[in-house]
Amino acid sequence: TEAVAKAAVAAKGAAEEKAAAAANAATEARAAAAANPADSALAAKAAAAESEAAQAESAAKAAEATVADAAAKAAVVAKNVAEKKSAAAAKAVDQARAAAAANPADSALAAKATAAQSEAAQAESAAKAAEANATSAVSQAVVVAEAVAKAAVVAKGTAEEEAAAAAKAERSEEHTSELQSPI
Repeated sequence: TEAVAKAAVAAKGAAEEKAAAAANAATEARAAAAANPADSALAAKAAAAESEAAQAESAAKAAEATVADAAAKAAVVAKNVAEKKSAAAAKAVDQARAAAAANPADSALAAKATAAQSEAAQAESAAKAAEANATSAVSQAVVVAEAVAKAAVVAKGTAEEEAAAAAKAERSEEHTSELQSPI
């Protein structure tokens, strides 16, 4: 799971870089279209750049969700491992106590039982910390997933609005050209 998390982080970085480049291209295309409002091709290019930027941003958000999901999975695995260690330590305590009880004169067995109890307490503490970390990671993954879903809906709506505006501008340009043509 650690390798998956590292790959997800790398993919997230690449997606964020692509989103930034697409946003810059969209800004440049909007500026060119604003400078030449009569040029419907520039308006269409700006709309396409906006759509590409929205898609890239959506991909970056999805990569962020993948990272959060990978972190949550890793935290859950760590929690399970810590719980197993804690259970094994508790079993070792029971065995050490039984051995010490069977041989009350053996101070080494009593010391071993005390040491095992200390290790069990540490393992239990580690398991609780791992559980808290897993709970936090899973909660964060849910929050990120919800944000990604909302961003995708907004991006889709924005892209549809921009495409409609570009189509309307193109039709208007065609209509204007027809009106200006000699009959």
